[in-house]
Amino acid sequence: MRADAFWRAHLPALGFAGGAVAAYGLYRAAHAAATAAGAATDTPAGRARVAACVGGGAGVAALALRRRLALPPAAAHRVAMARFNADPGVLEVLGAPLAGGGGPRAVVETGGGLRARPGSLLPSWRPRRVHMAFPLAGAERTGVASLEAVKRGGGIEFKLLMVDVPTRSGGEARVFLEGGPHRADAGALLDTLRQPLVRAAALGRAHAAEDGRDDAAAAAAAAAADRATAAAAALEGPKTASWWQPKLRPW
Repeated sequence: MRADAFWRAHLPALGFAGGAVAAYGLYRAAHAAATAAGAATDTPAGRARVAACVGGGAGVAALALRRRLALPPAAAHRVAMARFNADPGVLEVLGAPLAGGGGPRAVVETGGGLRARPGSLLPSWRPRRVHMAFPLAGAERTGVASLEAVKRGGGIEFKLLMVDVPTRSGGEARVFLEGGPHRADAGALLDTLRQPLVRAAALGRAHAAEDGRDDAAAAAAAAAADRATAAAAALEGPKTASWWQPKLRPW
């Protein structure tokens, strides 16, 4: 616990110091290699070129390391959508094609960073995890997809990937692509993420029904107004044009 607290408290300073030492070592190695190759490295311009090459290499390495360790929620969502669109069971239940990018998403990110190993002072890297729930709409039905993804070995691994589909009886049927009921019921995090989406979907259906009733009432009112206008015009009768008739004048 003390080692873990030490790493957490001093991680920025230790990372900066480690990066500085690595950059200096890389600079000395590049300087020695350039000198052995016969390049002029004793002048300010030569040292600047070596430093620029080292800085560029360090930047590329940092970006590659970040890409390998980071797990953006958008990347997990994109891979999950590809899995859903390739699964025959999900396509049969929801109907093809599937759409899951236009609705709201509930996302919680955990993990990442260094942690102390049990019984050792050396740290280890905690993989990044993404917990996400989002609506998954098909041609026939709309469900709620849930996933738990972890970044390992530069790739995305799903610990849980499922979709809840509403049934005609008012319940829900679950289709698992990864994991199972034991994984889905292991924690209440995904249920907490799913509940607002489920309520929003139910509210959206209620609003759609209300909008349909409002549109029908507005159409009925417009038709009644048209009938009343036509009846009033029929009662008045045809209007005679008197402007062309001659006027009688007394002689």
